[in-house]
Parts: sequence; structure tokens; C-alpha cells
Amino acid sequence: MRKSKNILFIAVVALASAIILSEFGLIRALRLASLSYIILHCCFIIFFQIALSVLIMVRYPISRGKKILALSVFFFLITALWLLLIGYRQFVAGIVCSGVALSCITLFWDGPKKIRWRGLACAGLSFLMIVTVCLSCYLPGKIQMKKRLEDAPLADHSAGFAHANAPKTVYRFPLTEYKTEDGVLLKSLQGCLGLTSDVQILLENRYEDQRNRELYSIPVYLETIEKYYPEVTLTEVNDFEELLEKVGPLIENYILCDEEDPESCTVAFNLCHRFRSVVLGKTHLRYAEKYGWKRVFDTTGKDEKWLMNSEYFASLNKSFVFMSKPLSMFGSYADYVIISGSWMFNLKSTIKELEKILCHLDRNFILVGGLNGMDERAVVSAVSRYSGTFIFSGAMCNVSALSGFRLEDAAKTGVNTESGVKRKTTNPNTETGKGKHTVCVVLSDGDNMRFVSGEALAYPNFLGSDQRTKENNLTYGMSGMATLLMPLVLLAHYDRMSPAEDYVMQLGSVGYVLPSYWQDDEAFGKVTDLLAQSMEVADIHVVELMDDISFLDATDAVTDYNSMQRYFDKYTSYDNINGCLFINFMDLYSGFKGKVCWSNNKPVVSARYSVWNDIDNSLASEQNSIEYIADAINHASRDERSEDGYSFIIMHAWSGLDENGNLVPNRDAVAAMTKLVSLFDEDVDVVSAEEFIDRMNKNVKR
Repeated sequence: MRKSKNILFIAVVALASAIILSEFGLIRALRLASLSYIILHCCFIIFFQIALSVLIMVRYPISRGKKILALSVFFFLITALWLLLIGYRQFVAGIVCSGVALSCITLFWDGPKKIRWRGLACAGLSFLMIVTVCLSCYLPGKIQMKKRLEDAPLADHSAGFAHANAPKTVYRFPLTEYKTEDGVLLKSLQGCLGLTSDVQILLENRYEDQRNRELYSIPVYLETIEKYYPEVTLTEVNDFEELLEKVGPLIENYILCDEEDPESCTVAFNLCHRFRSVVLGKTHLRYAEKYGWKRVFDTTGKDEKWLMNSEYFASLNKSFVFMSKPLSMFGSYADYVIISGSWMFNLKSTIKELEKILCHLDRNFILVGGLNGMDERAVVSAVSRYSGTFIFSGAMCNVSALSGFRLEDAAKTGVNTESGVKRKTTNPNTETGKGKHTVCVVLSDGDNMRFVSGEALAYPNFLGSDQRTKENNLTYGMSGMATLLMPLVLLAHYDRMSPAEDYVMQLGSVGYVLPSYWQDDEAFGKVTDLLAQSMEVADIHVVELMDDISFLDATDAVTDYNSMQRYFDKYTSYDNINGCLFINFMDLYSGFKGKVCWSNNKPVVSARYSVWNDIDNSLASEQNSIEYIADAINHASRDERSEDGYSFIIMHAWSGLDENGNLVPNRDAVAAMTKLVSLFDEDVDVVSAEEFIDRMNKNVKR
């Protein structure tokens, strides 16, 4: 009997401990979605409730009524504690509540009058485990932040970013057949030429599949260059050998790498800025002999660890860094790494690996790269915790070439002005809106530099859609980094916009930040300074912000939207920011259902609805459909003095209409926006983002 009792006791304690520790590990590693959190925590409570019920029924000689009362009180206390903590951080809530329940079980296992050393020891161990796990979440971050504040330099990007030399000649080279060894040489040629000459190369990725996204941006680039930079000579070169004949004599040095080893390639590109060189694999050594290039380094057998321990690591730019796939060289940023002298490292596969890199970076760093299977929220929250901005851009070509086209060198025609770029948006009319419901419809993902500078420009699913009209009053997202680094892209966008359209800056920085994770106020001030600077150049006065569920409860329901005001105030303090739009990461961007926070007497308006149908997201429902949203808007308030009279609708860029008019993944997003607008009643006003904010500033009573 005693042996069975001991076995049962050990089993209960072991299972409870395993649940607590496994939850901690799962949450840290996988960042489970809210529904998974809820199910997990409910299982904890149910398990401990059953365990305690059995104990009380068997061990305690009290009446049935008192047993039920004791169980009810215990259940209420544990549930209350869970709900109290889960709004802070969900895994902390589960661990603490599970630990409290475990302590109760172990402490009273032998009955209230026979608390022996075993019960005390297990209760103490449970308490120690709770404290240890929770402190392991809290203290390392505090210690690490204090160390970064003391040791890491503060990056100041306000002076601008490195640009290639202004080009006089641009060779267009089509890649009809891609080889890794060719890509290594071509990308390094782009960077080295941009650093040392006025000749540049534009790579055109030509495939037979006419829906290939890389192809669509090139014609737009060429049209924009011809209009704004007429003195630049554009020449198409179709043969690799012919291209080398034209640019080979302009190169002096090369670094030898193992073209089949991604680590060797990465190290080589990291050294090109220092040695003013291109990168060659053994396959192309004949070009070094032909053009007299001098070998200045050999990275064969060298890897990231070697680089970080070498004398060269200290000189790399750690305020603007890149994650890249060097063996997929066409879509990497390796060419621009040569221009900027930035640190480029291979894409990581886990957050733990990424954090080992982040701790080496300057405060207020900018990280450009893709996800490589990592959870998006986990990456952005990690970058934000380390005082950085993430620019989601899995691949992009021609950054160095495009960076050479400076705004001040562009012909002053059309949208270009002395101080920046002027949008064609019509002047806001804040007197209108009376007796109407005012709507702003915005396309998401403008923070993605590849999207803004490539796919969004001309691809039929986005701004190249034949559904884009001069009357649809839609708003699109713009990348602050693209604005500052490649103003040619900004010129191309504004040249093709109609006066009824508008742009907002996404997402809270020149890239993507989650403000609630930042603990470095000085660095965050630099983030907002740079954002305001990019908005001044782009003539944009509305910024779209994002955060995650760190201030929501377990069901992603609104707890207190105004709790974010201290972050909003950092943005609205700038004179050239008239107001903000807000989307939350969870609940498909629209969890706050149109709530408004007034910050420095300017509105920060959360998305009331989101149009979304993504095959990878199971949260989309009827409420994300075009028909549901149109019907809800048609029955909404028409009081221009009330916050309820205004709706910000976010359109998921990777959802759209197919040929039959159905909302499906990865199709025409502009067509979906246009269809939504067409279903609104006549007393619904669809306006630009700037007019939307101006109407609220003028009319809403607060």
C-alpha cells in the first residue's frame, strides 16, 4: 500500500514538473499561437484540479460539502491567478499557476496534520522551480540590456546610408541560365564597380514563366532611369564574356573562395569592401589571368567563426547588417555589402542562433533578411529586444546599382522636388464627411523592401493590377529603407500613382519593429528620428505601427488599447506625423476593432477590419471576407464627430481575387480592394490615409 502510494506521489510530481518545464521549453522555442496557449493552460488547471480532488476526497476526513467548497475556492484562486498573469506573458502564467498547484499537492499529500519532510521538501522544490524558471525569463534580459547599454555603441543613421557611385553607364545583363559560380562573380562585380567606378550592372532574371516576380520590376526601373536620369547610358549585354570584356579592365583585385562552400563565400564578401575586390571561385580563375586581377586573399576553408575571431571583424559595419543565402546569390544583398562594408552572415534556422549574432550588433542596428523557417513574430520580437529594426526582405537583386541613383541628381520633373518627392495626392478636404462613414483602405506589407521595390511596382497581383484605377482612393505601404537607400524606387511609385491614391510608411521604423519589446529609450529615439526623416523625404504624414499580443489577454481580446500610448507618443511628437494607423500581429491585424488612442492630440487608429484569406492561416473567417466587411460598413455610424464614424481597413497583400471574383491566397490584392469599395453605399466615403487622419483631427470630439 505504502509502495503504491509512493509511486503515485512520485508520478504526480514528475508529471507536473514535466508539464511546467515542457511548457517553458515549447513557448521559448516555438512561440505557440494563442489558441494553443489556452488549450495548454486549461489542461494544466484541469489536471491539477482532478489531482487535488482525489487527494481531498481520499485524505481529508471532512464533510462532502466542505470538500466541494474547498475545491471551488482552490479552482477560483488558480483561475484568477492565471487570468491575472496571462495578460503579461502567457507562459509565465502557466508556469506559476502550475507550480502553485503542485506545491499544494505535495505539501498536503499526507494530510493537514501530517506534513512531513517529504511534503515540505517537494513544496520548497516546486517554489524554487517557479522562481528559477520565471527569473530565467526576466533576469537575463535585464542583465543583457544593461550590458548592451554600457558596452554597445549607439548607431546613428541620420547622416544617411552608403550609396554606390552615381552611374554614368549601366549594363543590363539578362540571366537566362543561372549558375552559382556566375552569381558569385556577378554580385561581387556589381558591388566592386559601385564602390570604385561610375559603371554599374543591372541583372535581369529572365525566365520563360512570365508570372515570375523578379522580371516585372526591371522595365519599371528602366523607364524611371530614362525619365529622371537621362544622362545615364543604358546598354544591354547578352553574353557573359562580352560583359566581362567591358567591365573586367575596371577591376584590380580579387578574393579566392570555395564557390561550393557557403561559409567561404560569405567570408569573401565580407572582406571585399576592405580590399576593393571581386570574389572568384576556381571555375573563373581564367578571368583573373586575362584581366590582370591581383589575388589579395583566399577564404578557402574559412567560416563565420574564423571571421569573428579575425582582425577584420572589428572593421565591419555592425549597425546595418544582412542575413543572406550566399549560394542563392542572385537574390542576396552581397553586392550592397561591398558598398557599405556591412557584416553579412548566413541565414539562421533558430532564434537561439540568431540571438548569438544580435548580441554583437550596435544598438539601433538595422537587420535585413528573410526568415528561413523561423517564426516571424519570434524574429521581430528578438530583434526589437536587442534594440534593432528588422527589414523583412528574403531576397532582392540590384541594391548596389539602385543605390547609386541619388534623389538630388534626378531631373526635377513631375513628382521630384528640391527637398524630396511630392506625392500626387489631392489636398485633404476636412469639411467633408458630414453624414457619412469615412473609410481608409490600406494594402499591407509595405515594410518589405523587396516587395516595395520589386513585386509591388508592376506585378499583376499588386500595383501592376489592371484593377488599379484613378478613382479608387486606395492607400499603399512604403518602405522607409527603400526611400532612403533607393529613392529611384520612390520616384517609380509616385510616377505611377493617381491623385486619388496615397501612401503610408510601414511599420513603425524604416523597417519593422514591435515597440513594446524595446527597453532602450535612447536607441528608440534614433529609430523614430530616422522614420520621421524618411517620411519627410517621401512626403508621407501617416505611419502604420504594429505590435504583438504582449498587451492582450489569452483570447487576443482588447485589454486596454491606451496602454500603448507611451509608445504612440514617441511617434506623434513629430510635427510631420499627423497621426498613426495601428495593426496588431495576432487576430489578423484587426484585434482592436477600430479603437482609437489620442496621442499628443493626434489619432492612432486601430484596424477595424482586415480582408484576409491566406492558406497558411487558419484564423481567417467570414469576418475577413469582402461581403461581411462591406455589409458591416454600410450599417456603421455616419456621425463624423464620433470615432465610430471612421474605419481603417487593412488589406492583406498576399490575399486577393481570382478570375472568378473569389477571395483566395496569393492573387490580385488591388482587385479585392476595388471590389470592397464597390460594395459600399453612397454615404460611405473612401479616402486617402492622410485625409482620413485629417478628418478625425478636424471633426472628432474627444
